[in-house]
Amino acid sequence: MEFLLVLTALAAGLLVVLRLRSGVSPGNLEILLAGACSMLWLAGFTAMRPRPDPLAGKIPAALAPAEDLQERFVGSASCRSCHPGEHASWRGSYHSSMTQPATPATVLGDFTVGELSDRGRITRFWQKDDTFWVETADPLWDFLSRNPKARSRIPDQPPRLTAQVVMLTGSHHLQTYWIRRPAGEDTWWRPDDGAYQQLPWVWLVEEGRWIPTQDSFVTPATHKVLPGLQWNTSCNQCHSVGTRPHLANDRFDTRTADLGIACEACHGPGAAHVAANRSPLRRYLQHLDGEAADPTIVNPARLPKDRSTMVCGQCHSFHKELDMTRWREEGVLYRAGDDIAETKGVFTYTTEPTHPRLLEHLKVEHDALAGRFWKDGTIRVAGREYTGLLESACHTEGEMTCLSCHAMHDYVSASDQLNDRDDDASCVRCHPAIAAQGTAHHHHPADSSGASCVNCHMPHTTWGLFTAMHSHRIDSPSATVSASTGRPNACNQCHVDQTLGWAADRLADWYDHPVPDLDADQRTLSATVLWLVRGDAAQRVLAAWTLGWPTAHEASGTGWQAPLLARALVDPYAVIRKTAAASLRTLPGFDDFEFDFVPFPQQQLGKLREAEERWRVGRDAWLDRRDTRVLLDEDGEQLADLLDELGRQRDDTPVRIIE
Repeated sequence: MEFLLVLTALAAGLLVVLRLRSGVSPGNLEILLAGACSMLWLAGFTAMRPRPDPLAGKIPAALAPAEDLQERFVGSASCRSCHPGEHASWRGSYHSSMTQPATPATVLGDFTVGELSDRGRITRFWQKDDTFWVETADPLWDFLSRNPKARSRIPDQPPRLTAQVVMLTGSHHLQTYWIRRPAGEDTWWRPDDGAYQQLPWVWLVEEGRWIPTQDSFVTPATHKVLPGLQWNTSCNQCHSVGTRPHLANDRFDTRTADLGIACEACHGPGAAHVAANRSPLRRYLQHLDGEAADPTIVNPARLPKDRSTMVCGQCHSFHKELDMTRWREEGVLYRAGDDIAETKGVFTYTTEPTHPRLLEHLKVEHDALAGRFWKDGTIRVAGREYTGLLESACHTEGEMTCLSCHAMHDYVSASDQLNDRDDDASCVRCHPAIAAQGTAHHHHPADSSGASCVNCHMPHTTWGLFTAMHSHRIDSPSATVSASTGRPNACNQCHVDQTLGWAADRLADWYDHPVPDLDADQRTLSATVLWLVRGDAAQRVLAAWTLGWPTAHEASGTGWQAPLLARALVDPYAVIRKTAAASLRTLPGFDDFEFDFVPFPQQQLGKLREAEERWRVGRDAWLDRRDTRVLLDEDGEQLADLLDELGRQRDDTPVRIIE
């Protein structure tokens, strides 16, 4: 408005000058002045008039205010004025961008790519002004095909639809996209019902490419398109705040306090806190009494250890809501500071499940436990760190919480939100006596990766987002556990050229561990090689990653792994193929090796031969091991017959690591 007034004044002044100089009659000048001002005001109002929001009515609306102030969410924007530093650090984290509206500022995927095809299905992408669109097979058809009650009511083939992309999940490693089915009565299955259906393609951020959604997970190979998710009934529980699905009469009226993981997920609904602190005097007195907790808000750092970890555990665990009927209407019932057991079932591994909600879930997802746990009960899927912590004496018998290592605001890097640059600092704070023992405790050079607490006690046995991650079940390396359950141990993840028998002997010598009964292969062949070649999919993907890990290269060299990783390029699992190719590129002579992991393994044989030939040509310059443990003879020739025999023993039990 000020801008318009200035323009008007300038125009009027200019015309007055013209009147004095030009001799134009006052009447004409007045008409000219009025016309010019009218045009300026009209142009200004047109420019200031807000453009229609292309996402209006298409993404979850704001929650209606709760009657109870203690239950009322106010949204993260309400926190900024009083807590600018905390708000900024939250904004800098990947929690804040977990779910976002689809706008040119948030969408990373290339919607100018045109057509993409997967498993006989074509998806067409395009951008129109500030909106993003796809023409694709209706994802609802795949979703309903799982439901026996709906199967008889759906066509034999999925109908096509044109739909707007309205939301996205992720901003760090990959982005998945959510569409709203169009309105109108001519749709094959009721018009827009408020459900957000997952697009069958995801965007890999680092690689800058699209891949089929189902190929982004450890999931058995299939030529069938697998059903995607529905945001309203799955991802909203952890990837937004205060979301209420409000499912009634087969229609969603989903509303939310915040898209993304925001302040009130960790601190609880903030209305009472905002109302109480409108008084400057109260804020000042609260600031002076820095030791006192503000009763109107939850601070996880001030909670008892169990309740503090539950704040993170509400999402970072394998859990299910206890009251699904109430959840469909009211959403997640847990609030920061509560006892999580009152509203959620948090599940650990068991061979004889008895929990009613787990039994109910296993009817739908029969491999839910096998997909998430090693057979010793260790969680093996990323994002479930609370479940790992529940198996750790550091937490159950000590005072360790998530905040012992991680910070939500004063973190070093947004990637892992650790509170210290030294990974071992948190361990040393609680175990100074053990740390003081140095080499006598860990039996490695003091400046080596083998001296790291984290590498030994939090091995990379968790998988998610195309990478191995540190286990949050804090325990000690055990060859016995590896032999009995298949879970890799820290010793063999660094010393990838050594046998499980070698690890068992070292652990017996150093820590008096019992030596397990091992078969001939476990005594004579590299444990990592065995996991890669004849293990199940969970073991294979971790072994493929480990063979490219710089820490393992320091301990075991880099010149012998290539022919083994080449074989993994034709693994049935797409993610294993991708991981093997990434590790292959860390080895000498392979930094420029090109490989597309998406095509099925039958189409990858040429790349397998190319990798093997490249290694044969350069091996004399690269080879740093000539040992039968890694399937090489004394001349550096691969023991192909033995490799083939081990390959025929591969454990093809279907594995889904359910992220």
